[in-house]
Amino acid sequence: MNYANRVIIIRVKKCLHGYYFRTFAEDDKIKYLNDMTTERDIRNQIAFAHDKGVEEGREEGLEAGIAKGREEGREAERLSIARNFKTQGVPVAVIATATGLTEEQILAL
Repeated sequence: MNYANRVIIIRVKKCLHGYYFRTFAEDDKIKYLNDMTTERDIRNQIAFAHDKGVEEGREEGLEAGIAKGREEGREAERLSIARNFKTQGVPVAVIATATGLTEEQILAL
């Protein structure tokens, strides 16, 4: 369905809605308007909650990503230091103590 047809359908629905609304009794009009207000409020609350949830999820994901990146950077730095110590002939036990790496990790370098 193209855009022009969708616009026509929306306009027809609005016209029919207005026509039927005018045929309601006053009590029914008030009830209908209250129901529509409630529905709009609920939709707005859901949309707000969704947007807030997405925003919080992004923030949590960003924080987790930053923390993971920092940890990976620290690990890479420890490995680099251990490699340097190893090439200088520092004993594996001393390297393990200085870097916090296991002896197996150091021997694998």
